[in-house]
Amino acid sequence: MTDQHAGDVVSFDPDQFLPDSLWRPRNWRASPKPPRPGDRRWIWLILGLLILYNPALNLLLPEAAHIVANLGFAFLVVVLAGKAGATLDNLGLRGDMVGRGLTIGAVVLAVIGAGVFLLTALPATREFLADDRFLGVGAGEMVFEAAFRIPFGTVAFEELLFRGVVLGLLLRRWPIWAAATIAALLFGFWHVIPAFDAIDTNPAGDLIEGPIALAGSVLGTVAFTGLVGYGFTWLRFGGNSLLTPIMAHIATNSFGYIAGWLVVSQGWA
Repeated sequence: MTDQHAGDVVSFDPDQFLPDSLWRPRNWRASPKPPRPGDRRWIWLILGLLILYNPALNLLLPEAAHIVANLGFAFLVVVLAGKAGATLDNLGLRGDMVGRGLTIGAVVLAVIGAGVFLLTALPATREFLADDRFLGVGAGEMVFEAAFRIPFGTVAFEELLFRGVVLGLLLRRWPIWAAATIAALLFGFWHVIPAFDAIDTNPAGDLIEGPIALAGSVLGTVAFTGLVGYGFTWLRFGGNSLLTPIMAHIATNSFGYIAGWLVVSQGWA
């Protein structure tokens, strides 16, 4: 149910199309009517699989297997979401929203690209892009990472999981603000293990001394990534399509990777 004059959403049917105005923060108080009681066991199953898969991905699987493994896992959770009754709209995969999603996503991609360029151009911030993981990386490997592995093996995978399946299933049971918060927190904690790796490879890690500083840095990464997750959720609602946060995520990760590689390979730091 919506107020057509104010654009406010009071409630929505999660089996029907999500309103286009969910990007408005005041609408995040809206709740599904009625909530789908049968979804709970599927949500817990998918969350359990996420908890198990994260350390397996980061600690056990060889990096060469990440793309195939991630795409396979994404396929599995999408199938489970379908078993739970999730629709294409729940997952952000509406065909009629492709144009809107791409248009808004292109604007966001350009803005993020300009921001990364600025960070690379300024000496004060450029040095923090000089990550050790870029040492010895050739131009061919850089292109593969930025154009293939990151967009498909990381971005599409994570967006399908968190802004697609997890958020979509949560929207079938809880108010928008609760669904967005839980999805954002999970996205933040998804990055705990990579946060430890970043401390070892990034120049900012040299500033961290002692267990308290280490814990603070990891928690800071979780909090920051959670806020980014909120932003991606807002973009998901803004475009009413998963394509919008996918493009923003690609811009953040791929452009950041290219910028870091240029700083290291060209000796700009």
